[in-house]
Amino acid sequence: MFLKRLAIKGFKSFADQAVLDVEPGVTVVVGPNGSGKSNVVDAIAWVLGAQAPSAVRSQKMDDVIFAGTAERAALDRAEVTLTIDNDARLLPIDVAEVTISRTLLRTGESEYSLNPRPTSTASATSSARCAASCDRSSARPRLPAVTATWSASSAPCAATAPPSN
Repeated sequence: MFLKRLAIKGFKSFADQAVLDVEPGVTVVVGPNGSGKSNVVDAIAWVLGAQAPSAVRSQKMDDVIFAGTAERAALDRAEVTLTIDNDARLLPIDVAEVTISRTLLRTGESEYSLNPRPTSTASATSSARCAASCDRSSARPRLPAVTATWSASSAPCAATAPPSN
């Protein structure tokens, strides 16, 4: 089981949709200060069910919605979609990919979706979190070398190392 894709739109500094496709192996997110690297981690915690604003470095939950800039209007919603490869069926659902989405509107309404049907917070997040408690081999995998390409743009980029054989 591994994170396969993360799509972020309207969440914190991600006004436009950003999609991070992740391959098996080691993936790193690199970028200059202020480019949103920590917001990627916050987006993962948020879509997996973080309820306290402090869990995603915010004062109140609607702070996660893009607030706008001098050149760009504020948005009315934040959306994060996480796709997990479930070929090994570590999650208790009989599908090869599990997609969890969370949307928050400025009105306070929110919705979770699981493959992509609306669902309760508890069922969407418990499916994803159960993998953390699954029995795993005690053998530690060897990590492959990682090569990251520096980007001078203001957005973070992801670099993936190929899986070791």
